[in-house]
Amino acid sequence: MSTPAPAVQKETATVLKFQPKVIKQVSVNLLKLRPGVQLWALLTAAMHVSKPLKNQSEEDKKKEPPTLLPIINLETGEVQNIIVGSVLKDLLNDEYPANSYVGRAFGISVKEQKDAKAGGGRRYNNYDVVEIEVPEAQKGAAAEAIAKLPKKAAAVK
Repeated sequence: MSTPAPAVQKETATVLKFQPKVIKQVSVNLLKLRPGVQLWALLTAAMHVSKPLKNQSEEDKKKEPPTLLPIINLETGEVQNIIVGSVLKDLLNDEYPANSYVGRAFGISVKEQKDAKAGGGRRYNNYDVVEIEVPEAQKGAAAEAIAKLPKKAAAVK
């Protein structure tokens, strides 16, 4: 029994490849920024405070829920949420008032983790943040994200 020529096999594989049109992303991966790891991201919506978990311990109930930032990871194409620390939240809100960071692309990395002298010794991260040009392939997603913003969007404080 003979096998088809390689060119025919390749063509058949291309024809049969299923490419769905996504209507809605129901679940989104959570990405925690780590020191020394560079993230290239398109910010697709304003920061928001996550819902508290239902079955939390008493200690966890005392903590405030994390702030999340919806992104498209420019290296992988994945839709993700990043956990935004207070320093990064302040940097973005100060430099881009009224959520004007939405629809823009950034390189974000955690430079180092420091211990605070005051305030109960809580740790905080220093960030390196650079705005980059939105890649051509993501310009449609950027425009769509900006169009979805409320007209009087308020920054998360």
